[in-house]
Amino acid sequence: MYFSRDIALGGSDFTSAISRKLGIDQESAEKLKLHPSKDKEADVLDCVKGTFNDLLDEVKLSFGYYEKPGGQRGR
Repeated sequence: MYFSRDIALGGSDFTSAISRKLGIDQESAEKLKLHPSKDKEADVLDCVKGTFNDLLDEVKLSFGYYEKPGGQRGR
């Protein structure tokens, strides 16, 4: 293994974003996240877009670290 990293984002962050943006409790947000109705899919996607982008940024940072010259340890 050349590189490992924890990213402190997960399902609860997505649930919290849905809860906050739709003004619903965590339990309802979790259910909506797992099984959105057809009429709520766009709303759910809109709610989690920011959290998903945060996760994507973290993954990009990890790849950037690994690809830069000092980051390729063990090779």
